[in-house]
Amino acid sequence: MSKKIILSVITIGVFSFYALFERGNNDTPIATVVANQLSGQSQSAAYASTQGSAGASPNPSTAQTSQAQAQAQAQAQQQAAAQRQAAAQAAAQQQAAAQAQQSSGQYRNGTYTGPSVNVYYGNVQVAAVITGGKLADVKILQYPNDRSTSIQIADYALPQLTQEAISAQSAQVNGVSGASATSQGFVQSLGAALSKASA
Repeated sequence: MSKKIILSVITIGVFSFYALFERGNNDTPIATVVANQLSGQSQSAAYASTQGSAGASPNPSTAQTSQAQAQAQAQAQQQAAAQRQAAAQAAAQQQAAAQAQQSSGQYRNGTYTGPSVNVYYGNVQVAAVITGGKLADVKILQYPNDRSTSIQIADYALPQLTQEAISAQSAQVNGVSGASATSQGFVQSLGAALSKASA
């Protein structure tokens, strides 16, 4: 019994001495050491998170360049769309004008010259003026004028023939009395001109 007590006392003393010795070599409490380690880990994690966020943030210069490119592309698309729309409108207007011209008359707009026709005392040549698909006027390019009688005949016959042709919208007109040759030349020249203008 006494040996067990003595052994226990020695064991306790050795343990106490060892504990005091270890405490003397390391004055930092165990709780403090653990807290420091935990703090160091927290700081490391915070630093890693900060670096990750900094790496993920976009470059301002790159973002501005991308935005400018997107705006330029959008403007180019808008201009292309406007050009296509303008071209489509122009084509539609041309088609409508052509249809209106065809529906409004039987001739193509313009001035069409007929041949020069010999009528014994000279030549008769006219040009048909077409406006809105219709015969609007007849220009007298040549007529017999080498004699006073021929001039008088042309002066009264050609205006009548012109009015009749415009009213009839063709060269099929009645000849003027006393100016049969001039009337025949007028009809032949105007008929050829209107043939050119036929739609």
